[in-house]
Amino acid sequence: MVVLGSSLVVVLNGLSAGQSAFLESQFSALAANVIYVGSGQHSYHGSSSQASIIINNAVLSKISTLPYVETVVPEYSGSAQLDSQGETQHVSVTAMDPTKLTVILPNLQYVDGSTVKPNDRASALVGDTIANPPGATSPFVVLGQTIKLTYSYTGANGKPATEVMNYIVSGIMQPSGNSRIDSSIIISLDAGNQLLHKSTKYDQLVVAAVSPDYVTTVQQELTTQYGQTLGVTTPSAIMAVTQKASSGNRRLYTNGGNNCTCSGCELES
Repeated sequence: MVVLGSSLVVVLNGLSAGQSAFLESQFSALAANVIYVGSGQHSYHGSSSQASIIINNAVLSKISTLPYVETVVPEYSGSAQLDSQGETQHVSVTAMDPTKLTVILPNLQYVDGSTVKPNDRASALVGDTIANPPGATSPFVVLGQTIKLTYSYTGANGKPATEVMNYIVSGIMQPSGNSRIDSSIIISLDAGNQLLHKSTKYDQLVVAAVSPDYVTTVQQELTTQYGQTLGVTTPSAIMAVTQKASSGNRRLYTNGGNNCTCSGCELES
């Protein structure tokens, strides 16, 4: 059984035969030594009776001391409305130490004039797809401008509430080959905790092993320590599942979809 981190399970939705090559190109841009640890869990073959645990600083510290772990990068995530130059779009927001982006994407580059500011609550990095929307004739976001993010959430009283924060664009990322990063705004952890109201509860940890050779060892140690209370996966594990799903879809298309109950398709094997 493959257990998937909550931040990555979305890539499995709506698979078709034509998506396998696209997904492979997405994951090939990622570092080979990373493991994703989600605050919840999703099983591709059913659910587990074990409850998920909250990823807080205690969990972060413990995982950081495991054998063959080089670094652990905590993240908050959410979606917000971006206001820029009188126009709006909905964007993904990832809060993390921006200097650690290269842990995930070793070949990440920025446009000229960009500055990565790790501890600046007022600065933001913008993905290429946001800065330069496909089909647009002019940039949506430029370096040095002020942007506004509006985050909607449910308050402590159970009523809808919003948090509005302004940021200065200190950097714009060049196309990375990974759609998650290309369509995200990156802010610092402190800024994300304030905007997204996370109460220091992380959505995901990116765990980097000392080398790709130790990924399996670290993954096994995480499973030993936490069982299935955490969603743990790697890019290679997700690729294996997506390729299997794509193969199952091709069989379905080949058979014309006649009398398919999924009980005999490859997704159930």
